[in-house]
Amino acid sequence: MLLLSPEMYDLLLRARSQSPTVNDRKQRPQAGGLEATVACGDDEANLQQLSLLNTSGNTSLLHIDPKSDVICLLYPTHEVNCSWSLESLEMKANVTTTISICNGDKTMQTQESKISTGSHSSLIEKTITELILHFNISLHDQWAVYYYKIDNESLVLPPPPDVKGSFKDNDLFITWGLPFCQIDCSNGILEYELHISDQEKPKYVMALQSYTEPNVDLTQSYTVTIRTRVSEYYAGSHHWSDWSHPVTIEAKQLTYQLTAEMIIAISVGIPMILLALLLVVCQRLSKRLFPPIPSPPPRYLHVLQNGDHFVSPDLAVKPDEEITLVFYSENEKTHKSRPI
Repeated sequence: MLLLSPEMYDLLLRARSQSPTVNDRKQRPQAGGLEATVACGDDEANLQQLSLLNTSGNTSLLHIDPKSDVICLLYPTHEVNCSWSLESLEMKANVTTTISICNGDKTMQTQESKISTGSHSSLIEKTITELILHFNISLHDQWAVYYYKIDNESLVLPPPPDVKGSFKDNDLFITWGLPFCQIDCSNGILEYELHISDQEKPKYVMALQSYTEPNVDLTQSYTVTIRTRVSEYYAGSHHWSDWSHPVTIEAKQLTYQLTAEMIIAISVGIPMILLALLLVVCQRLSKRLFPPIPSPPPRYLHVLQNGDHFVSPDLAVKPDEEITLVFYSENEKTHKSRPI
């Protein structure tokens, strides 16, 4: 057994206390940033919030406004879109942005960028459970590490499925199904926007899966598209989904429903009309087949029935006409006349 003097033991403890630990080595500044990171599967990290992970102490020149624009979107198609713009940051500061795409506790892909304002987009074959952005910032002898994390509960929702429409009375009735969610979307946390073809502004619907547009033109066709998102009062993606595929509700063919009165009227009216037409046709046909025998006028019929001689009124002898001669004398202003 090795025996140490008290002086040697104190010296050994002092040297051990000055040697860097694992955490100290992670916080050692390097060119372009630090090794301190948030690992995939770390449940204690903040979500959807730009947070400070570690610093060298005095970082007044490296302060980042928490309202800086950092947006990361995960889509059901395994697509990743991120953009960032770090406000209130010293212009001369060195920034290294690292994007880690996780599947469970494994890192599938890492992307680095040397700019304070940028964007990233990629398509991953496997399911994405988390996405973590690290901002390693250094200036002179100061350094700081910020991070921004989202998980698959922040997945941008797909458009609502099973969009259907029909006419009810004079209204347009539209229904749709729940989109696929990583969280429970059946408790009314979703809000929707409906765009109907003949209207400029979309209709807003909250926590329902149907909508009724009153007093529509039944002879016109309508095209409907819908998008959705989680309400801002609940945890989840507050980014609107893509619009659904257009669904066309065809114009309604107007049909008339026969009532009992209409059926009786048709049953009685049609035979009566046919009977009247038949009588008219038979009457005309009988006149053509059996024309009537002509009869003399009544005055001729009277002569024929009584055996009298027929005297034509045109041949009757007229009485003699009286002719008067008028004589004028040259010396008389009067005249004389005498009948012949």
